[in-house]
Amino acid sequence: MATINYKGLTSVQADVTINLTTATLDDLIIAIAADEGLPTDYYNISVYENPSINSIALGDSSTTCAVAGIVDGDLIICTTEQSGSRERRQIQKLEIAKINRARTSRNSVYDRDDLPTKYSTNTVIDNANPGGLVNNRPWSNPYSAGMWRDTYTGYFNDVPAWFLTATKTGAGIPDLTSMSAGTIPTTTSIEWRGYFRPLVSDTYTFYTNSDDASYLWIGEIARTGYNVGNALVNNGGLHGAIEQSGSIALSAGVYYPLRVQAGNNAVTGLCIVSWSNSTQAQTGIFDGLIFYKLVYEGFD
Repeated sequence: MATINYKGLTSVQADVTINLTTATLDDLIIAIAADEGLPTDYYNISVYENPSINSIALGDSSTTCAVAGIVDGDLIICTTEQSGSRERRQIQKLEIAKINRARTSRNSVYDRDDLPTKYSTNTVIDNANPGGLVNNRPWSNPYSAGMWRDTYTGYFNDVPAWFLTATKTGAGIPDLTSMSAGTIPTTTSIEWRGYFRPLVSDTYTFYTNSDDASYLWIGEIARTGYNVGNALVNNGGLHGAIEQSGSIALSAGVYYPLRVQAGNNAVTGLCIVSWSNSTQAQTGIFDGLIFYKLVYEGFD
């Protein structure tokens, strides 16, 4: 038995073990294809150390590896088999890309060296047209159902910027169909971040019922520049459960950034967010209306 190293079509360098005296060239290709999880007829191979042995393709079931001069430890270079239609070759490329993503276990991560455009968080670092792909990246739907919720130690005391440096109590979670914290412990604050996408164009009223303070912003102001003075819903101060509301005209199908902050200073608090429009009575159910971006834990 001998070990043959190979540089595969999925850009992974690995090895297979075969019996050189009995294994044919087809056997070698079949072994490499099985190791990579791709069809056997995708491959041409050549021996790196012996360039005279090249363009070995599936179809030689008579010549053994030993007769072909392949020896223990040889490095085999695999290239994509070029026969067949253009459509077939494109399918090959897609299959190879899919296997490569699965092998690296990074199919949901955007900062990849092997994508046409590489990102470092939200910054394009190797594209001459940075604005062309940074928003709504075409290879993945960036929106997930729900609103992202983070919980923090301490009371924000009507200071929205407090959340930027506060200590989280643990990992954030998505609230899938509502923004509801029926029990907020003493000296604890909560922030929800994501998007509200209305199904119909209408005037929408948003409500927060909270003990103690809560604030709600919607639109670009929710992303940056938000403060207590420009909140759509201002339910600030130390108080028992009080409901406040604010109304805004929204267009169907638009992803509006949405931010909600709430906190409890003493005893046990709460915050319940709800909405209504001209055809929907006040409800705390946001199913199908709220979304977040996982890669940003909220919105970008």
